[in-house]
Amino acid sequence: MTDPIRILSIDPARTCGWAFGEVDGKRIGPSLFGAQRMAVRDQSIKEATANAGRWLRDMIRIHRPTHLLIEDYMNPAAQPNSDAALGLLIYGALIGVGSCFPALMYMPNVNTVRAFVCGKKSAGEPWMTKTQKRAATKQMVIDRLHLIKAMPRDVVNDNTADAICQWVYWAQRHGRATPEELHLFQN
Repeated sequence: MTDPIRILSIDPARTCGWAFGEVDGKRIGPSLFGAQRMAVRDQSIKEATANAGRWLRDMIRIHRPTHLLIEDYMNPAAQPNSDAALGLLIYGALIGVGSCFPALMYMPNVNTVRAFVCGKKSAGEPWMTKTQKRAATKQMVIDRLHLIKAMPRDVVNDNTADAICQWVYWAQRHGRATPEELHLFQN
């Protein structure tokens, strides 16, 4: 018998979404998840990246993941606000700390993850603004995770949803977790 796959999935940002769970072939979603604020307004970059590094160190020590997923960074030019640079620095801090532990580390592409779990990489209509399309895409991920029962209906935080989406992708692609019910379309 092989050792269980324990996945810690992180969506790096000023507020990091995270999801942790063991892939047991039955569970479609993680057992623990949440959002952790890494930086508050007017906090120095040094403090924010140190917070991210210490938080990841503690998460790894507590949960002992075998697989560490940190969402690959998006082009800062595609980001809607000034948090892009801070997010990239937090991403670097997480990669640096994560590489100090024996967990296998991967950086899945967000579009690949969304296409696998949701059936498409983004949502929205051609007439929508970038901000509206971004909001529609976040809602698409949340709705899909609720539909497949990977995330409780009372959880609507998009940072958490992104981490859970990545966890589901990895569990299904590499851990062979299968859903109890197959939902191809929403009603």
